[in-house]
Amino acid sequence: MIKKLDLYSVCGVKEYWIIDPMKALVIVYTLEDGNIADMTVFSNTGDAHVTSQLYPGLQVSIQDLIA
Repeated sequence: MIKKLDLYSVCGVKEYWIIDPMKALVIVYTLEDGNIADMTVFSNTGDAHVTSQLYPGLQVSIQDLIA
């Protein structure tokens, strides 16, 4: 996972989502200037949604992602 994150960062990827259906969670990394600027963990509690810092207004149901 870290190798991919490093590669994506070097290539200019701004946001990277890791979906773990076994643990029912989503980890969102926000990347800036080749570094991790933020990491947020979203867990599947109730009607939880993952939100994007890169695309304001984008919300995706965790249940839809892990199903």
